[in-house]
Amino acid sequence: MNLDQDLLQQSILSIKKSVLIGFVIFWNVGFLVAFYFGGGGIEGMFSPLSMKIQGIVCIFSSLFCISIAILKPVQKLVVREDRMELFTPTVFYFIAFITAVLAVSRLA
Repeated sequence: MNLDQDLLQQSILSIKKSVLIGFVIFWNVGFLVAFYFGGGGIEGMFSPLSMKIQGIVCIFSSLFCISIAILKPVQKLVVREDRMELFTPTVFYFIAFITAVLAVSRLA
């Protein structure tokens, strides 16, 4: 593994398991709801309503990542104390940027 992959893996794994599981569940349920209300199937994924729901999910995900990267009180809540030295906010800025770009592409 190279340095960038180690940095990404260590930062993600510094987050508490319950927070990671909650984030993954939110992400997946959000997209499933979008596909359901979009009509299902591959066509449903690209319906206007589905795209808006996907955009909203991405906005919330981006804001969540930004809050982890910036706010110390949030970091204290979501980062494991024994792994605080492995936490790198840069990774969460990157994830926030990617999800913000996805949100813009879905809402445009």
